[in-house]
Amino acid sequence: MKSRILKKLSLLLALLILFSLVACNDTQNNEISSQTETSDSVGTVNTEFLPNVAFKIIRGNLYTSDDNISDASEYLQNAFSAVYGIQPKITSDTSIGFMEPGDYEIIIGDSNRPQSAQLMQSLGLNDYSYVVESDKTIVICGGSPAATYEGVKKFCSDVLGYNGTTAEANRIIKIGATYTYRDSYVFATSTLNGILLNEYTIAVASLDNMEAAIELAMALGQYSGAIIPIISFEELTGNEKALIYVGATDRTGTSNLMTTGYTIHTYTDEIGSVLCLASTKKYTEAALESLLDRIETEVGDADDINLSIAEDYYTYYGFIDDITQWVQDSETTTEIADGVTLIEKVYHDENNLPYRTYALIINPDKNRLYMGSTADGYNYSLEFYDKENVQEHMEAAVNNGLNVLAGVNADFFAISGDYHPEGLAIKEGQQLSTSIANRPFFGVTYDGEVIISTGSQYSSALNLRTAVGGSDILVRNGTPYSIGDTSNNYGTIQPRTMAGVREDGSYVLAVIDGRQETISNGATLARCALVMMDLGCTDAINLDGGGSTTLITRDSATNEYTVQNDPSGVTLRDVYNSLLVVQIENSQQ
Repeated sequence: MKSRILKKLSLLLALLILFSLVACNDTQNNEISSQTETSDSVGTVNTEFLPNVAFKIIRGNLYTSDDNISDASEYLQNAFSAVYGIQPKITSDTSIGFMEPGDYEIIIGDSNRPQSAQLMQSLGLNDYSYVVESDKTIVICGGSPAATYEGVKKFCSDVLGYNGTTAEANRIIKIGATYTYRDSYVFATSTLNGILLNEYTIAVASLDNMEAAIELAMALGQYSGAIIPIISFEELTGNEKALIYVGATDRTGTSNLMTTGYTIHTYTDEIGSVLCLASTKKYTEAALESLLDRIETEVGDADDINLSIAEDYYTYYGFIDDITQWVQDSETTTEIADGVTLIEKVYHDENNLPYRTYALIINPDKNRLYMGSTADGYNYSLEFYDKENVQEHMEAAVNNGLNVLAGVNADFFAISGDYHPEGLAIKEGQQLSTSIANRPFFGVTYDGEVIISTGSQYSSALNLRTAVGGSDILVRNGTPYSIGDTSNNYGTIQPRTMAGVREDGSYVLAVIDGRQETISNGATLARCALVMMDLGCTDAINLDGGGSTTLITRDSATNEYTVQNDPSGVTLRDVYNSLLVVQIENSQQ
């Protein structure tokens, strides 16, 4: 991955090489300074010494897991072993705290030691430097882990006489010996979306994202040598002018994509500019590669370049690679009533197997959602033989004076037991279910607002008029949500029933038929998420499916009921409750 990115950057820089004809200043020569010997200003330290004490090799904690820093530490350890017969202990800066009197340290990389911080201020991304500060402290630092490794090898060669295989025994180390390498960069200044690169901070959601964060910092810094600091979310101060999130969507350090893919987007929060690569470990590298592919370059004068993101928002759903692709064959749209549209879509897959989806798009200004139940009643404890199907729920509500236009089955229930629902059940503000555990629910308030949440978040203060339970939240904030992982293919392929809401507040009730090879073959939860997003849902939930999946419409003029889908059980199954579409009369709001 890294070689691919660097190759791409090299090609870009080659195309822009004509801008490098401007003379580089003194700080951009390939090599500056050299090993120099100076007397120590303190006057109590010898100007040269043998390391006759056990130095500790201190690695900057930020890059502890980086292979370059690990290799550099071992290289230095081997050098001291070969030259002096001692093997310094390797440890991180945070594990031992700050240096105490009497300690002997070789500080490698961007550590919490003030010496490395001071040295870092003078370096570009590919630059490195070493300083023999005293007979107790040696500092070796680079603008990146890779540069630090080069600095360690240079120090071992120049000062210790070690080239990786051979060495001079008991080499005297000169206090004050220094060396600095400075790379040549094409541009003196580079910006991202108009902001200087060195004003950005990269925040990682977890150590799983560290490798990609380092790679991103290196890729961006190649233009001008800018070093972009990398911190964890816990280290955010709230004062960062410009942020790049890696592995998360917001300042909490979490990602709403779960295991499904990645999102790239830019926005401005209350503090400043944000570039976000939201993903989990599985897709962080893919997100990084996509981001670098999307970066556009605009050269100003010979010393300046502005990088920009071509698109403000881009989402990739990784599970698309893991499920059978559907090709749409037809789409039929029918207005079944004022403010209620029925959409039927037919698809086929690569094996030419068919799939059928049916969806109701419901205008909340003209219609409301209502919980259907046996005899249109409120009795939670009805026995098995009292249960009714969706059409019977509709008929009972019509007999009670409601203009019911359509209905779908709703919550899961104890089909082999007492038929009680498994989730939240609210009918006209009255809670019927006694135990809702932590199952998701789909609710609508008296003001018509849809709330999709979990039972543990339910409160009577939500003012729900209607609510039914479900099994999985499919879509949240426009992206797929808790739909499992590839180990179970995001659920088995089954008939499905779903409910959701669009950005304009419209309700969506949808079903996918299954278990019928020549008619329709069902869907996984991942497919359900894509179907609901295709219908415009920003949030959606999975309801009971299988043999319960039913979508029925009613012609209020003729009182004719039509089962639009093909239930897998042939006949309509008795269910505990349903979601009915009821026309709002002038007296009913």
